[in-house]
Amino acid sequence: PAHRPYVAESTVRSYQSAYGHLHPLYGTPIKEIKYKHMQATLDAMGGLSYASKKKVRNLLSLLWAYARKMDYTSNDYTGLLRIGKNRPVNPHHTISRRKVNTLWKMVDAPGIDIILILIYTGMRNGELRALLKSDVNRRQKCIRIRKSKTAAGVRIIPIHSRIWPLIEKRLRFPGCHLFCDASGKPYTYSRLARLFVRTTKLVHGEKHKPHDTRH
Repeated sequence: PAHRPYVAESTVRSYQSAYGHLHPLYGTPIKEIKYKHMQATLDAMGGLSYASKKKVRNLLSLLWAYARKMDYTSNDYTGLLRIGKNRPVNPHHTISRRKVNTLWKMVDAPGIDIILILIYTGMRNGELRALLKSDVNRRQKCIRIRKSKTAAGVRIIPIHSRIWPLIEKRLRFPGCHLFCDASGKPYTYSRLARLFVRTTKLVHGEKHKPHDTRH
């Protein structure tokens, strides 16, 4: 419905996946579900990632908050649930100032501007690829993110003065998307990922991943 806030499809799918892990609790009246039942459900997720377990715990917390509001139960054990420590499988690495300065020295090379714009705006890969030229406010020098992975991701980003000339140059490209090739065709995820790998090799940044630009 129009009155509801925008929720990204990926967010909906992640909660649907989280709900699937609660199958041992299906059919049990909520007032009969105790701490040991919820913890056993999380423990049964075994070697799944910390993020997956956190999503399930968050979903339980939301469900119990609603249940208490509706007087289905007066208990809430979700704050006691344990999911272990977060040990990232692929930890993020901040791109150093030295590497950023090196990128500026090569700014006229193909694709370098995209990496610098990602670094100076904090945009996600998908946000950048979906960006339209109409989302750029020339007068106020800002970018409007209309669709994002999270509700908080729908935002306005001020354009740093140093990357404004790069944005202006992109605005002169053909097509309605801000980031596209010379023919006006927008980048796909895989194409942008290949460009990122090729570019970071130039500054000896092989360990970096696209999300690192957000750090």
